[in-house]
Amino acid sequence: MAAEPSKRRSAEDVLPKGAENMLAALLDGLERHGRPMRPLVRVVLVGNQHEKPGKWEKQREPLLHWLSAYVKELSGEKELTGLLLGLPSGWILLAEGLHEPVAAMLKALSAEEGQLFDVAKVIHQSEDIPCRAFSSWGSKCVSVARKNYAETAGDQLATMLGELVIGMIKIGQAVGPMGSHDLNKIDAWQAHFPEMPSNERVGQAIEHDDVPTLKDFLDIFETPVEISLQSDRVWPPERPMVY
Repeated sequence: MAAEPSKRRSAEDVLPKGAENMLAALLDGLERHGRPMRPLVRVVLVGNQHEKPGKWEKQREPLLHWLSAYVKELSGEKELTGLLLGLPSGWILLAEGLHEPVAAMLKALSAEEGQLFDVAKVIHQSEDIPCRAFSSWGSKCVSVARKNYAETAGDQLATMLGELVIGMIKIGQAVGPMGSHDLNKIDAWQAHFPEMPSNERVGQAIEHDDVPTLKDFLDIFETPVEISLQSDRVWPPERPMVY
């Protein structure tokens, strides 16, 4: 007698009872909230360059143009959104996207050290953010003089850096579709973005020794985690248990 052909097992046969409904609910939740299947990353940097004679806005333009051209070449899953804000004391940059394009942008930016800027430091990085704060990419030069120098001893440094990050996120949530008209709101920051990062605090973040440089950050960001088990450090190895 010929053997009966094997039946293909359905998802209901393979998954535990109710698991397929849990997966469908998870995917539906991601779609309803506009969250991608792959987690998003957000990173915030500050930096500056040696000042030269002339207007400070002109000295920020090479970096603004370079980064705008870099981001313009990206689309789809590689798309980056965010804002590069040029200030008299330096610049602050927020970028968000999938891990791979964000990491590639940071490496490309690091390679420009000494050309487009003299120092860049990372003040924030978070993974699996719920959504993007900015709808697209933009850049702007503005002076935000508030004379709000902050204490940076102990935990106060983390508080100041957190306020810089929150200020950038709030710009993205309120600025709109990032057209030229929307970005012009930044010129009237007192009315539209009262918590915008100031010249003084960005300068403090750049000068603080406890804030890691971009190169130091990349050494950690791109290094895979090595898991070392206790059994790997014991010699001679333990004998397997006999049951």
